Parts: sequence; structure tokens; C-alpha cells
Amino acid sequence: MSEQPNNPLHGLTLETILTKLQDKFGWDGLYARIRVNCFVSNPSIKSALKFLRKTQWARDKVEALYIHTFASASSTPPPQRPRFDKKSSMPKAEKSPYQSSVANKPKWPDSDRTDAKKAESKKSDSKTSNPPPTNVWTMNR
Repeated sequence: MSEQPNNPLHGLTLETILTKLQDKFGWDGLYARIRVNCFVSNPSIKSALKFLRKTQWARDKVEALYIHTFASASSTPPPQRPRFDKKSSMPKAEKSPYQSSVANKPKWPDSDRTDAKKAESKKSDSKTSNPPPTNVWTMNR
């Protein structure tokens, strides 16, 4: 077998993964975390393995739960972005003129219209409705 130092599942069988998860969470706990009927309807290792081998998306979820539960505790945490202290030589970002507060937003031209004016304009629009379009084929016959 080849070495796979970055693969936390290397050397583990699906049965081992499922057994460890079942010991830790139980069938109800597994069903609460991964909604798969094989964990709640007459659960057994054999039936769950049969389903997980046929269904890739469910197997991916079980493997991700295993990694999150067991492998992340033993491995080193993921690298984080470097943080600069207050005495860093990096200048602070100046406030952009576009980052104004809500109170300083400009008013749009129709923002001062009242509801009565809006209702009046809707009434006048309905009086001047356009006639339905004529069919081009019937006009030329």
C-alpha cells in the first residue's frame, strides 16, 4: 500500500468507520446527524454497510462525520490566516466615501412622493390603457 499522509481515512474500512460511529452516537444519534433510513428502520451494521456501499452520497456523509468526529481531534488544526498585531507596519484601511451609514444615503427623486400622489398616478395610468395589439395576419387578408 502506498503512503497517504493527508488522507485521514487511509487504511480504514467502511465497517470500521461505521462501527466506531455507532459506538459513539448509537443508531438514533447517527440518524439525527445523517437522515438515512438504514439507521432508524431495523438498523444493523450489515444492512447499513449494504446501503452505504450502493449509495455514494450517504457514504460521503458518513465519512465526513467520521473525519469531523475522530480525525479532526487527533490531527493538527487547519492553518489560519496570519494576523497582524497592532504595531504592524500594515496601514489601516481608510474609510471609503462609499461606506456611508444608512442615514446619509441620498434621497431618490420619487422618495418624497406621498401615497396619495402614487394612488392618483395609478388611476390616471389605468384610464389611458393601450388597445390590444392587432393580428398582422388578419389585417393583410
